[in-house]
This record gives sequence, C-alpha cells and structure tokens, in this order.
Amino acid sequence: FTVPTSAFAVVLDTPPLAAPFLAIASYVPLSVSLTDASATVTASNGIEFTWTTASELNIEGFIIEQKVNGIWVNKGFVAGHGTSTETHTYNYTLPNAQYGNQFFRLVEKSNSGRNVLKTFDVFVELPSAIALSGAYPNPFTAETAFDLTVAQTQAVKIALYNALGTQVANVFEGTLNSNQPYQFKVDAATLPAGAYFISVEGADFKQSRSITIVK
Repeated sequence: FTVPTSAFAVVLDTPPLAAPFLAIASYVPLSVSLTDASATVTASNGIEFTWTTASELNIEGFIIEQKVNGIWVNKGFVAGHGTSTETHTYNYTLPNAQYGNQFFRLVEKSNSGRNVLKTFDVFVELPSAIALSGAYPNPFTAETAFDLTVAQTQAVKIALYNALGTQVANVFEGTLNSNQPYQFKVDAATLPAGAYFISVEGADFKQSRSITIVK
C-alpha cells in the first residue's frame, strides 16, 4: 500500500494547535471569593483598605498596588489564610497618601498565580489651603527640590530670597491646578553659599521654607 505524497501536504499545511492550548494554559482561575472591599481616606491622611473573603484556596496573600506614571507599583502585602471556607476580614493602611486622585488595586496571590480582585479610585483632599514640603537635600551644593500642592486652582509665585530679604531668583510664576502635586527645584550653580528662604505665595496663602547653600 502506497500513501500519496499529497497526504503529507494536507498534514503539514494544517495550522498548528499550540497557540489555542497556550492561551488556555495561561488562564488563572480566581482563588478567592471576595464579598466586600473598600478604600477610605483616614484623618491622618492615609488610605485604609478593607476587604472580606468568604473562602480562599491556596492563598499566599494579598497585594495592594498603586498606579504611578502608568505602572502598577507594589505598596503593601497582607498574608492570607491558605485554604479556608471561613469568613476573613483584612485591613491595610497606606500612610502619607498623595493629594488628588489615586488609583489602586487589590491583587490575590495564590499557588496558581495572580489575579486582580478589585480596583479603587480614591480622592485625597487637602486638609488646608496648601501642602508645602521642606526642601531636600538641605543643606545642598548644587540643587534641591520641594513639593507643593494647592487646594484651589490659582496663580502662584515662588521666589528665592537671600538672608537680607533680596529676591535672587524667580523659581515659578503661573497657575497651579488644585489637588495636583508639583515638584520644584532650586539651582544653586550661580548663587554664593549662605542662608536663603523660598517664598510661596498664592491667592489665599503665603508660606516659606529655609534652605542653606554650601560650597
């Protein structure tokens, strides 16, 4: 009995079956029955995450991730209960949250892999008209930076003064959007060593921070 050579052509031209099987193998079923999940801003400017599970299967733990510049970043981990059919409630508090809209997600980590259980859109409101950090590094030689957030959209002027009260640099002058963190830098390349202060002034506030330049 002779097999026609055309029969081999039929087999060889058949599309490979590897791709569908790979897609099925990459699926990770949920290992947690989630009954409740919430994110609340605390009085101390933190974010408290609370979630409850009705059952867990081979759970190592839960990960809190935050979206930073388009990338999900690990912010915390809470150990799970392995395999359980009992109800469990978990808490995790993220301290010193940034102001404005923040995006988070709760991720389960099991022996089978990872799955996103819940996403959160959290708005952290300024407790006052302004949040102004100290400069870092300070003292400094070449450059220092500080963070500023305003509660209301408004025109803001940031200037640098020497110890005599003379303005030596205009750091920024323009409009800042509400509840959006900004970072500003002070360049000391052309300034002599000494004590200075950064003045930040808006429509409803005026604050300052001291800095020291060393050469």
